[in-house]
Order: sequence, then structure tokens, then C-alpha cells
Amino acid sequence: MKRCFKIFILIVAVCILLSALAGCEFWDNIVNQIKPDTEDYTLTKGYTYEDTQGTTKVSYIHSGEVDGFKYKLYSNYVEITGYTGTETDIEIPAYIEETPVTEIGKNAFHGSQITSVKIADTVMEINDAAFYEADRLLEVTLGRNVAIIGKYAFFGCESLNAVYLNDALRVISAYAFNSCSSLESIVITDGVEEIGEHAFYLCKAMYKAFVPGNITEFGNDVFGRCHENFKVYAPMSSPAYLYTQSSGLLYIECNSYLESVYNEDTNDADVSYGDDEHDHSGEGGDEPSAEQ
Repeated sequence: MKRCFKIFILIVAVCILLSALAGCEFWDNIVNQIKPDTEDYTLTKGYTYEDTQGTTKVSYIHSGEVDGFKYKLYSNYVEITGYTGTETDIEIPAYIEETPVTEIGKNAFHGSQITSVKIADTVMEINDAAFYEADRLLEVTLGRNVAIIGKYAFFGCESLNAVYLNDALRVISAYAFNSCSSLESIVITDGVEEIGEHAFYLCKAMYKAFVPGNITEFGNDVFGRCHENFKVYAPMSSPAYLYTQSSGLLYIECNSYLESVYNEDTNDADVSYGDDEHDHSGEGGDEPSAEQ
């Protein structure tokens, strides 16, 4: 009996030792990330930590891959970093390792062969160049909580012809949909506050865009070199209206997307041009560089 008890104690001791060794690398990883604060921090549940001011900071845990989606797991969110799967119609997962997927990382789908993507409702940001030159991509549907579309996010998606934005969207960054040459129209949702320069530049098939009146920042040449009959539907005196006046684009006064549809069905009442010295052909001008 004593011999059995000793063996049992030895097994327990070995298990405890192995568990401790397995945890060392993980905890060392966290400690290495917070070295500047090593004198004043408190590790908290969930592998976050608080500095001396009580600010909660996030720790990187590990990278992985599931169902073709490459990802980075942090203490309280997941970032999609790539895709190696064979499916062409994909849905970004809402959770990986029981943690919400909140970001699509920079260059995650750069040059991908996917044809459609539905973004999960947990995702809040599409980072720079996330779908850069995914030239077979036809359709994009944002989840309800995406607030930021980064620079060059969909640059050069030449086949893209359907983009469904959401009410939570706040920022469409510079060059976001630049050179999407199959995109024929866009409805900017009411929540958008900022559209960066050249965001829809060189969308040569685009013939109309509805732009709400609450945008506070409207970049240069947002709709430069679109279709020769391109029209902007927007409220009078809005930033979009002022843009048409300085760029010579066709402008149709309206205060809602439904009104823009009505105007189009009734031959676009109240059409006006801005500065007629500008070229309306959709050609001319230099292409922007595709810096990332």
C-alpha cells in the first residue's frame, strides 16, 4: 500500500511540474510584452494586464489556422491575417477559440481568388489593403458593426460589382475602392462621417453615388475618373454638393437614398453641373500610385 501511495505522489508531482513548464513560455511571452511596465503592472483574468493608471492592455497569445483562415489570437480579440482555403464564397467567422473576430488584418486577402465575402457582425475594422487586388471578388457584404474601412482595402478589385455597406460605418479611407472598375453604383450609408481622397477614383463603370449630408470630411477627387455620365445624389450645401461644384460633376439634389431613386426614375429633376471647365469624360488625369 505504501509503495502505491508513493507512486501516486510521484505521478502527481510530475504532472504539476509539466504543467508549470508548459505555462512558463506563455507567461514569459506576456511578461516580455510588458517589460517597460514590469515594475508596475497587475496581470488580470483573460491575460490582459493593467498599468499603474488602471489602463487595461492587451496581450498577444498565439497564431493559428482554422478552416483556411489564418489568425492571431489576442487576449480579448482575434485578427484574421490570411486565407489558405479553397472556398471562393466565404464568410468571416464571428468567433475563433471562443474569442470574437474583430479585425481583418492588413493584406490578409491580398491577391486572393475569392469571389464573395460576408463579414461577421463581430468585425469592427477592415485594415489597410485587406483585399488589395483580389481581382475575382464580385460581392462584399459588411457585418453590422464594421466602422472603418482602411486605406487601399479593396484597391484594384476589378470584378467587384456589389458592395453592401452598413449603418455603423464611419470611415471610408483614402483609395479604399480605387480602381474597382466594375462597380456601377454606391450608396454611402448615413453613419459615414469621412471619405478619404481617391476613395472611388477610377471606378470607370460607376455612374451614380448617393452621399448623405452628415459627412464632415470629404477628400480630394473621391469620384475622379468615374463614368462619363456619373452623378452625385446629395443634399444641397453638403460637402458632397460642394465637391461637385469644384470638380464639375453632375449633381442631383436629394436628401435620402429613396429620393435619389425617385429622381432617377423621373429623369433626374434639378440636375446641375459644377465648374464646366472640368472634363466630364471620365478620362484624363493621372492615376494615383498604389502605395500601401
